[in-house]
Amino acid sequence: MLLLFKLWATIFILAICLQCLNSQPRIIATNIEPAPIATKSVYDQADPTLKPLSAEPELATREMVDKELIDPTIIINKLCFKKGMTFALGPRDSTFGIQKFVCNGMPLNDNGVTACGQFYGDTWCYKKRKILCINKLKLNRPAYKVAPNSPINEGWTGAIVQATPLVVGCSFATKADVDAYCTKLFGCGYVLADFHDGKYMANMNGYVNANFSWNWASTFKGFNNFWTYIQGPFITNERFWVSHTDVYGANPSCWL
Repeated sequence: MLLLFKLWATIFILAICLQCLNSQPRIIATNIEPAPIATKSVYDQADPTLKPLSAEPELATREMVDKELIDPTIIINKLCFKKGMTFALGPRDSTFGIQKFVCNGMPLNDNGVTACGQFYGDTWCYKKRKILCINKLKLNRPAYKVAPNSPINEGWTGAIVQATPLVVGCSFATKADVDAYCTKLFGCGYVLADFHDGKYMANMNGYVNANFSWNWASTFKGFNNFWTYIQGPFITNERFWVSHTDVYGANPSCWL
């Protein structure tokens, strides 16, 4: 019986790994048409089902894109004229070996502020930034301290995070393609990190609702920041591409 179980488990793991290996990112140059000129309607053309919340988002000029996007493997397309959202590296808790990633942090983004652009992005998609990839393992929350009345901003991912090399934001067609890129670089389970990946429990702080008293079924969706385990080198004073998929009426990402 034990031998049959081990055989089944081996087949299951191999099937998952083969699925990951077959998942390949689609480079945007092959499946989204070039945009010869930027217009005020470029944003809506990127995804016609999404409508701006209020004013039109800021768009880059062709001169701005041509000046920086010199990679011959990337065809300039309509997504290169918009902005994507980024997170910054926050404080590290050496007691538990965890790292915080934050919406509001240095360096300044292309909006000239430290806060991430939750609705229309904050960094031009024709620029290169590292992608934040996350493997959500559902590890219990360590007993880090939480600022009073702010567990929603101190969410726990239960994950390991790694960063890719620098990549042009508009290099991919869809979020699924970015997920596949994370998987290709770091292995099965790694996908693009999201604005809401941090989860919190009511009254969590220190050892309250931590370790074995942490219950994923009782968590709520956090935002702005998250705590996580990390792997690989991270340096201060840089920002990372992340997604924000739960936005009503806007697309603050460099992909569809």
